Amino acid sequence: MTRRRGWWLLTTVGLVLGGCSGDDSTPTGSGPTGSGGSSATGGAGGAGGSSDPGGAAGSTGGSGGTGGEAGSSGSGGSGGTTGNPDAGSGGAGAGGGGNRDAASDATPASEAGEAGRCLAAGTLTVVNQGSSGYLFNGGPLNAVLTLCRGNKYTFAINAPGHPFYIRTSTGTSFTTGITGAHTAAGDLVFDVPPTAPDMLFYQCDVHETMTGVVLIVD
Repeated sequence: MTRRRGWWLLTTVGLVLGGCSGDDSTPTGSGPTGSGGSSATGGAGGAGGSSDPGGAAGSTGGSGGTGGEAGSSGSGGSGGTTGNPDAGSGGAGAGGGGNRDAASDATPASEAGEAGRCLAAGTLTVVNQGSSGYLFNGGPLNAVLTLCRGNKYTFAINAPGHPFYIRTSTGTSFTTGITGAHTAAGDLVFDVPPTAPDMLFYQCDVHETMTGVVLIVD
């Protein structure tokens, strides 16, 4: 009993003292404290978008074209026909050139008189054909003349501007048995001596191409 009265007294005193010390402070509520609201959970992160795979590599380059076929080689030309051994070779004309000995190296194209036989002694008319050469008795241009030793020949020359003379293979004038050399209008007389060489040449003083062969035979 005594113990209960003591507890009640202490309680009463405590309440009085608590009321005095409050002054301006707000009295605490006697109701139970409300429970805090639950915090909202953060939204779930969005899933990352998938990256587009890189484009497929370009197709490989086209294959190179095949090379063209090599052309076939041409067939060889057929061989020439064999010459007839019985046919006599035609002589080429003794064309004059820069060298006065050119006529001696060529086979004559034509002859005044038969081959191997000399012209009969007498007169031969001589005219020029421009500056290409001489014509004897109206014959072919720059004909080969075949003269006989011991015969006398008169060259009746009518070739203005083209003096006519007889020369050796070295180009020097042959004067033995000759009169009237180096004339363009007149007579050149040739009394063929026994010592005359087998080959001489007639020649224009002005044009080296106006030349021809003189064969000397017995």
